[in-house]
Amino acid sequence: MDKKKDFSPTMPYLFEHIAHQYPKVCAVLENDTTYTYATLNQQINTLAHHLQQYPIKPDTLVAVAMERSVHQLIAIMAVLKAGGAYVPLDVTLPKARILTLLDDNGISYLLTSFHFKKKFTDYQGQCIFYKASDCATSELMPHACALKSSHLAYMIFTSGSTGKPKGVLIEHQSAVNYTKWFANVSHAYAGLRIDYSSNFSFDMAITNTLSALSLGLTVVICDDFTKKDLRAYLNYLHQQRIVLIKITPSYLKTLLFELDAAFIPLPYLKTIILGGESLAHETCLKWLKLYPHHCLINEYGPTETTVGAAIQCLTAKNITHFPVIPIGKPGLNMAFHLLSANQTPLGTGELGELYISGTGVARGYLNQPKLTQERFIKSPFFPHKILYRTGDICYQDEQGLFYCQGRIDDQIKLRGYRIEVAEIEQTLKQYPYIKDAVVMPYANDREEAYLVAYIILNSEHLFSEQTLLFSLKKRLPDYMLPARFMCLDKLPLTANGKLDKTALPKPINRPPAEKTMNQSTRACLLLTIWQKALGISHATMDTHFFEFGGHSLSGARVVSSIRHELGLDVTLNDLYQHPTPALLLKILAHKDSIALKKVNTITSHLRPLNEFQLTLWLSRAFQSNIKKFNVVGRKRFKGQVDKHLLHQAFACLLQKHIILHCQIVAWIPGLRLSKLPSSFKLIEHDLTHMPQSQQLPILSTSFKDLTYFYPWPKHTALIKAHVFYLTYQTWELHISLPHIIADALSLEIIFNDLSAFYLSQTLATSVPLSTYQSSNGYFSKHEITQDYKFWQKYLKDTKLVHFPKNYLISSNSSSCVNYSSYIAIPEAIINQTQMFCIEQTCSLQDTLTAALTLTLASFYEQPTPIVINRVKSIRHYDEIDKSIGCFLSLEPLKLTLKPKTILKEYLLDIQQTLADTHKHQNALTLNKLAALVPAQRSSLVLEKMLKLGLALYHCGYPDLHLNPKLSLILAKLATLNRRKDFMVTLNIWPNFLTYPSATRNTLFNMTEISTSLLHQDLVNVDYLLDVCFMRDNAYQAYLVISGNLTPKFREQLAHNIISCLNQCLVKDTQPSTPIK
Repeated sequence: MDKKKDFSPTMPYLFEHIAHQYPKVCAVLENDTTYTYATLNQQINTLAHHLQQYPIKPDTLVAVAMERSVHQLIAIMAVLKAGGAYVPLDVTLPKARILTLLDDNGISYLLTSFHFKKKFTDYQGQCIFYKASDCATSELMPHACALKSSHLAYMIFTSGSTGKPKGVLIEHQSAVNYTKWFANVSHAYAGLRIDYSSNFSFDMAITNTLSALSLGLTVVICDDFTKKDLRAYLNYLHQQRIVLIKITPSYLKTLLFELDAAFIPLPYLKTIILGGESLAHETCLKWLKLYPHHCLINEYGPTETTVGAAIQCLTAKNITHFPVIPIGKPGLNMAFHLLSANQTPLGTGELGELYISGTGVARGYLNQPKLTQERFIKSPFFPHKILYRTGDICYQDEQGLFYCQGRIDDQIKLRGYRIEVAEIEQTLKQYPYIKDAVVMPYANDREEAYLVAYIILNSEHLFSEQTLLFSLKKRLPDYMLPARFMCLDKLPLTANGKLDKTALPKPINRPPAEKTMNQSTRACLLLTIWQKALGISHATMDTHFFEFGGHSLSGARVVSSIRHELGLDVTLNDLYQHPTPALLLKILAHKDSIALKKVNTITSHLRPLNEFQLTLWLSRAFQSNIKKFNVVGRKRFKGQVDKHLLHQAFACLLQKHIILHCQIVAWIPGLRLSKLPSSFKLIEHDLTHMPQSQQLPILSTSFKDLTYFYPWPKHTALIKAHVFYLTYQTWELHISLPHIIADALSLEIIFNDLSAFYLSQTLATSVPLSTYQSSNGYFSKHEITQDYKFWQKYLKDTKLVHFPKNYLISSNSSSCVNYSSYIAIPEAIINQTQMFCIEQTCSLQDTLTAALTLTLASFYEQPTPIVINRVKSIRHYDEIDKSIGCFLSLEPLKLTLKPKTILKEYLLDIQQTLADTHKHQNALTLNKLAALVPAQRSSLVLEKMLKLGLALYHCGYPDLHLNPKLSLILAKLATLNRRKDFMVTLNIWPNFLTYPSATRNTLFNMTEISTSLLHQDLVNVDYLLDVCFMRDNAYQAYLVISGNLTPKFREQLAHNIISCLNQCLVKDTQPSTPIK
């Protein structure tokens, strides 16, 4: 049965509510221009008021023909606010087809842009020309209209089996129902970034336009040029920090083709909604192997049931359960019914036609009562309920999941587009020289569908395929054009006079032209690319790509292949203008070479450092007085440990992680793979005879020794481990790794791997060092870009944070001085902070950054620009998610310390600086840091630069292939040695938001016992003030302040940040007790 839930009555109501609740949230981002919900609502209201000057009332259809832009979004919402229903039209369709859609369906109003005026000169209705300047200046509000949930929200055209498109009428109640369901499924929140690159005229676009704006999401507009360039689109997703996209399975498959050539991390993307056609298990499996943190949502639903009627979520954890991808279970207020040919219910596992009922079912088809009656039938089981006949053959399994097995008619899906072949056939029959026509779908060698038209000509007519195709392009959209034409004398018929589809001759590749001797290697490669992209066995230099079934997606594969195999910078537009190998070959000679980021093969024993490792190496090389520290972890377990199995587990661990066999080289910025086997010994301590009071000092001393263990001897593994056997069948394991090869997550990987090897004793598969090279991207001769100039200009007026001399430690070389202070954070404040983040639709990271900035501002009486460097993980894909490594980077935020400023203002400043710099945040961390360092000249600086130059040029460059410019950047960074001024870093550890689970016995199949935090120095660099949020093994939250500052001052600084959070989140005021 359908479950009814309360919901808001209309889409304008939802949007208005969101606009008032989140006025400052970014509603639309287009070409780096942002539009807040307040700004967007004002422009929508102005246009809606203008539209009400026409006799637009509820259920009045207003066609919207505009390019994908913020103005298009303003237009559709304005039509709804004015009381009408919008009809999205694709402005790239042939003029004749658009006019037919408008005039034949009696659509009286058209809202469009001035530059499309010529296209609609023959339109018989009222043209309303959108003028952006008017919307941006007026403050007018629309008159309230008596809009009800039963009124129309929009109408979308779909292909028609009668030979002409049919308009599907969707009411507000259906659109609102889908929007609420989409919000629940996608875990949507205000400010979530959603990509808008879908075709406006299809219902897939409802998700990322109408629904997205009614939920407070940020719609990021992607232009067609970017969408068709696979690499550009993937980079766009990364650079724009897109969280959710909606694409077709065909496009996802094409993206995989590009990713096979060169991987691109997508750390921000979380959800991919896939709709429009069937989804293959193999496609999902390949994607989730590359991006295991993604969630793929298979969305099923005809346009007649409002975008989506069922979903199935697919993740790396459950994908193996579905060798065939189901369409899932019905959505909110929807129900599925499987009926036989005589409309009787079917049981589990039985094939039948799928009927859908519920709030999402459309009103019917525009001006087609007979067809509406055929497809929208009265339920034979429930009075007053309408069932929509989908025409899909489905079955339901024992878990209640539905699977689609095909169609009962000739409707097909092509690259996500729904096509009735009868519409193409009727169009062909309108030509006087064509007596009859049949259109059939086929699949090429790549299992991609294309259309073949069988035509019977009138007697003695000369047929030209090119002429017919040219004419069809004026009547049909590209996706409905046949890829092949085959002339027949007559159509094959069955014994009872019906078309015998099985007897139609199968399309064959045209015979190859005579081969040219001595064809160039480049020409042969082009032919191979052509054949693979088109899924054909033969291609010639004159094979027209688009006449052989090529389209934008397969064209994108051609462009990608040429870029990666020939290294030439070609575009999709080049292919459109030169659609044969012969024509394209002529222009390749004039194309620039491009340097693609591929993993270089390094034959020497030196391995390059990533950028964060280079920063650590720099501080060690040129600040010999600082204490060296490592990444150290401890875990205590309850249970009897098998010592033999534990030793074998460590042996497997060393076999898996080859990076543990490297050597740290003092004056070369690289790791050297040891030629000899690295020695390792698990140090065992039997403390079973001691009382607990005597055990604790020994454990503390061990932990401290492991923290500061340095230097690491040659030919020994870069891991130290101590195991302590304690009383009451408990034991504790301490592990230490040099920070230059490990981040905090590396410790969790170590413990998890040890547990797995301890329990299974399986042989380990080695993680090659190429993993670290490909994931971090070392600094080849091509990888230092103009981003450095941007950061120099952007950060030129910033200052380092200055503290009075009496707050500084005189020397950080003493082993007796502690450089980190730990202050516990009450859990109530953390919960309060999380609630604040939800209310303000901001991240926890941004809120903590704002609190730190507010605290530092108490030291300044005048506005002072500074930089806070946020530490972020670059563990973006599966390969490195399970690898030991220092996968970190820095994200600089330029913020101005201002007196008498509240926390919310700093949140807005943070959002602005992220918007200003997002295109350049992928630059080298060293570029960003060096841009902060003022020029200094002294004998100390010259000495450091000389040492650095020797290290890089004489030792590092020949084997590491480092860019020579890198030495200048590092030399500049090495000059920073001023003890009063600090770079500020903010680090939120992954475990900060981790809470204890109900069971904690996964490791070694034993119960893990919480241990108190043994305080250690986290950072000990002259010029760094490090602010870290973390938790200990007992899940107590801490704020850790590290730097060469007095312990009393560090503690006061921490207390003030916590106090700032506590007070500002409640009252939104300044901190009540400034440090000064």
